[in-house]
Amino acid sequence: MYFNGTESQPIDLFPGKDYEAYRVQVEKSGNGTVDMNYVNITNPYIDISSGSHLNCTQNYDEVYYRQMRNGEISTNSGSSFVKGNYIEKSKMSNLRNKSYFDRTIDVDGRYNTVLFDNCNMSYSSGGYTNSTFLINMAKVDNHNSISVMDISGDSYYIQECTAVSKIRKLNGKKYVVYEINNSYFGGEDHISSMNSYFATNKALVKNGGHIGTVGKSEESTKLLMSLYKDVREENSSELKLINGFYYDKDTKEIKSLGETEIKGYGPSKYNPIGSYIVSTTDYYEGNIDFLYRSNNYLAEYPEDVDDETILNPNMDPTYVGITENTKFKNNAILNRLTCTDTSQWMKVIAGTNNKKLYMATDNYWGTKDENLIQKQVVDFDTNVQYGDIITSPYLNEPSEETYPCVSDIYITDKNGDKVDTVGNGAYDVHVLFNRDMDKNTEPMVSYGPDDPYTDYTLKGQWNSSREWVGKMPIKVLINQGHQYFRVKDAVAADDHWLTTGTDWGRFEFDVTASGAEALTLQSEGRVGSIYLNWTQDEYDTMAGFNIYRSETGEEGSFKKINSSILSSEEKEYEDKKVEAGKKYYYYFTVVDTAMSESRPSNITTNASVDDKPPVIKHTSLNSIINGVGATITATVKDNIGVQGVTLFYRMEGEENYKSVTMNNTTGINYTAHIDAEDMNVGNLQYYIEATDGTNYAYSGSIGEPNIVPVESKAYISAVRAESGIVGKSMTGTVKGINFNENDKVVIDDKEVDTEYISAKELKFTYKPEYMGKKDVQLTENQVVVSSYKEAFDVTDPNVRVYNEDTLLTKELSREQYVNIKTNYVGVINSLEVTYISGGYILYIPFSYISDKYSSNKRIYKFDNLHINGGKIVQLSGDNITRETKPLITSVKINGVEVENLDYDQDRISFIEQSEYVPVKSIKAKNSRVTLDIGDSFTPEVTVSPANATYHDYVEYSYDSSILKQNEDGSFTAIQSGGTNMCINSDGVSEYVYVTVNEMPVKEITSESNKYSGTVGNIVTIKLQAKPIESIATINWSYNDSVKLVQSTDNGRTCVFELTKTGSTTVTAYYNNAKCEIPIEIFKDEAYVELSQDIVTMYADETYTADAQIRNETSNQKRNIQWTSSNTAVATVNSDGTITAVGNGYAVISASLEKSSQKASIIVLVNSSDTSYELGDVNMDGKVTAVDAMLTLKLALIDNPTDAITGLADVNGDGKITAVDAMRILQYATGEITQLNKEGV
Repeated sequence: MYFNGTESQPIDLFPGKDYEAYRVQVEKSGNGTVDMNYVNITNPYIDISSGSHLNCTQNYDEVYYRQMRNGEISTNSGSSFVKGNYIEKSKMSNLRNKSYFDRTIDVDGRYNTVLFDNCNMSYSSGGYTNSTFLINMAKVDNHNSISVMDISGDSYYIQECTAVSKIRKLNGKKYVVYEINNSYFGGEDHISSMNSYFATNKALVKNGGHIGTVGKSEESTKLLMSLYKDVREENSSELKLINGFYYDKDTKEIKSLGETEIKGYGPSKYNPIGSYIVSTTDYYEGNIDFLYRSNNYLAEYPEDVDDETILNPNMDPTYVGITENTKFKNNAILNRLTCTDTSQWMKVIAGTNNKKLYMATDNYWGTKDENLIQKQVVDFDTNVQYGDIITSPYLNEPSEETYPCVSDIYITDKNGDKVDTVGNGAYDVHVLFNRDMDKNTEPMVSYGPDDPYTDYTLKGQWNSSREWVGKMPIKVLINQGHQYFRVKDAVAADDHWLTTGTDWGRFEFDVTASGAEALTLQSEGRVGSIYLNWTQDEYDTMAGFNIYRSETGEEGSFKKINSSILSSEEKEYEDKKVEAGKKYYYYFTVVDTAMSESRPSNITTNASVDDKPPVIKHTSLNSIINGVGATITATVKDNIGVQGVTLFYRMEGEENYKSVTMNNTTGINYTAHIDAEDMNVGNLQYYIEATDGTNYAYSGSIGEPNIVPVESKAYISAVRAESGIVGKSMTGTVKGINFNENDKVVIDDKEVDTEYISAKELKFTYKPEYMGKKDVQLTENQVVVSSYKEAFDVTDPNVRVYNEDTLLTKELSREQYVNIKTNYVGVINSLEVTYISGGYILYIPFSYISDKYSSNKRIYKFDNLHINGGKIVQLSGDNITRETKPLITSVKINGVEVENLDYDQDRISFIEQSEYVPVKSIKAKNSRVTLDIGDSFTPEVTVSPANATYHDYVEYSYDSSILKQNEDGSFTAIQSGGTNMCINSDGVSEYVYVTVNEMPVKEITSESNKYSGTVGNIVTIKLQAKPIESIATINWSYNDSVKLVQSTDNGRTCVFELTKTGSTTVTAYYNNAKCEIPIEIFKDEAYVELSQDIVTMYADETYTADAQIRNETSNQKRNIQWTSSNTAVATVNSDGTITAVGNGYAVISASLEKSSQKASIIVLVNSSDTSYELGDVNMDGKVTAVDAMLTLKLALIDNPTDAITGLADVNGDGKITAVDAMRILQYATGEITQLNKEGV
């Protein structure tokens, strides 16, 4: 769809008559496109492909839309919305939300040379260049509502570099091992990994060193052994150290980042980064897989580099010099900096990943004051949870490429000197613009003491295409104090569509005497009224005056408020029909003797005095942990509107309070954060101040502040652990502060093995017993001091939830049930069931402490309830009339989804009531049964009559901790004790009391004394237990070197998968009986090898990758698993056939099942009729070092497609070579400015 207007005849999109407050909605659908050019849109709600020369304006505080619901048309309130893949040379005016606290409006997409004029919106992080953000504040319900922007600049991760070894010396050099987390460029593909590798080396070079290499010698071996002992514990796994050797695919040689005479042997064509693989006795050279690379780097420094620099290298991306800004630059952010309340400024907000920094350089922030610039951003300096925004270098004035705006206003006196204060006399006002303006169009320039700043209008002329000068006579003393300029509607010389917005209140001056115009109206807010007075010198004879008032703004609807003409002698009026604190707008007219009215006077605005202070509700904190910081919250209400909330705080004993603005988060909620650096052990004193602009309210005070103790206690800030599996040992790390060696990690209410690393780190080892989201607690002397909710998930692939065959009788006047069962054994704290009811009601057969439900989901909470399988959910139907069947779609136990959900609606069947025969009685052959642990029995039950409909549908209720029902219907004793089993069929019951005796295992032996195999192999261990008659369940303990695959015969036969090299021991035990079985596990040497590492294709073309498994030793057949990094470019099936889909770059990975080894192939797809910039080999819209690396790979293959050759062959010699790669790299780094051979 295309909207193509012209500058002289633009297309107008607006709501129809009687629907003026409704929005205009234009949205693209599916793969469709919407393109607009020269279009005016009123109350826009647009999602378009592209737009140029748009003028989007919202005319009402609240806009509406209509939609069809259930066959009826409903009317809803909403807000404007603007989204475009690319929008340029356009103007967005007065877009705002329907209420002060509802920031649902959004601007999304990429914008270039666009004005955002007096809006209240939430800007997405799409991208903004050459754009002007002019006083992004809107008047909504008499409040100032402020815009916010998620930073859209290029972002980079901040590498965390920690020295984990001692500094060791060899041959006049220093060596150290760094653990480096976070890749500068974020990704883990080949390109990102190589870029980060070279960038990391660049960072080390900046600090005086580089990624290290050592020669093969006895001294080198001792060095690496010493570093190994620094990093690893004794008998730990191998240590992989990334070294300075890499494979150069241009020369097909291994090169070094260090000394060239030292040769390396590890890197390869497919894994070009080298490593030292170090054990306790030796080392060998290898390489690093891109997706599973080590975080440990060997660094090398000259001996003269000081140890402090080595231990604390500066890895900041801006220091290293790898950053660039392409998404947020050349903008003018023009807040009303004359307002000292920074909460009234639009803020640019960083993402909540404090390991990232965002580029916002080369923008103009309305000032040169770095302190004021910093106050316009919310980043790490404001809140340590956010990333860091880089604003320097910034522009000292708006760029001439930026959307037209006022760059400065100053006043000169009759001598031509600049002045900030004016008195009686004549002055010139100089208005400067950032670019050439049309001198045939006069801007509207006025000033006044308050909104709308139109009390006095200036006349003038253009002094140059960038300077307009107006005359400002000051002749009668009528007002004193601050005055503010207002400028709008200047027109760009090169594009008349680009007009400046309403620039108000940014430039100020002081008046000691301000002049009266011909019709001059002033106002004063009083308690319960607004006082007006005026002067006029246009008319000598007149009948009198009329006063007009608007409640919606200077462009709103004005109505006369005097019931009769005010006499010519009257020069004042008091408007008493006002609401306290609400703003009103006024002008007056002169009525001549012919009863005709003059033009309106200037517009003045004011509000009656508000004498009601805000109301603060705040609950003081109980305590604060030293080193963590504190967040203070409060709710604040006001009859008119809250203008500001401030938190004042100090430590007891300090003289002065510090202050911080409390941010309005949602609704009436306000929050402020006190940094940890501002507190120490002792008492924090604080109070909260709120104002509506006139009145003040307090929670606490200077003399009687709120007091909260700051204590030195352990605190968990993060838990790092992968998802666990029931029965398999796992490790994790607890991060925080104030840890000590007595602290213990507690999971599932049990202390786990805890290792003290430092005051900020603990490590733990844990073997989960049951599935769920796991909370981590920290105890000191068995007292919980800190907790971390839902730190990681534990799954159990063996847990099953299922339904059995069920028969339901229609129109039977009693409840009937569809039972859902499980084999889950363990503690249950929450159960979440998602279902389609079909008219049935969901129940559970346990007592619960709370439940939460919606139309198709119920969530139950329990207090450490232990279940042993059996019935978990009942779906109840009462007086069933139709053959509807409920459906269970999801079950979560302890917050984790049950993977094995076996629910089948076909297991539910129906009969008519006419076919129903009721059960009359149930008789059990034995009313009491005695069992040993492990014994099984099947209750002998007679159901009468024999033709009863539910004769074969018998249910059992019992203590599941004592008995377990088997799939064949029998019961097995699993724990000593007694339970009264209830046997029920069709509402008729019988009881059997079951007693279980204990028969412990006394001795356990294994068929073999030792087992061995390679990683991935399966080992089956069979046990013999005595006495032979005992079938009590034998338990197993083991570490993460093995994985329990299956346990049968009550633990007497167990199947383990070998997962990690080394020696390990599995232990079978029952009470005091124990058998330890050693297992020796050898390294899995198998790997996948691909015949090619890059291919070029056209869309819809296919290519089958040649993949071979080498060195396979596993006794289990393993498959190659294929994945694509970008299925929009290329897909791959299970046999390695690659299908090209669309233009771009994708990485196809081949991984060996149950192995960390991977191989990959790069796929480049381009249609011959698609145009990209020369050198943009990966077709991402820019030429970078990535394209150079891809070109090197292409130089090694035969017959690349013509389309790819056209991008990579930059010297035009008809083939792709290393020369092309070098030129692309030079162009990407700015060394050359042209890629073709003319640019040599």
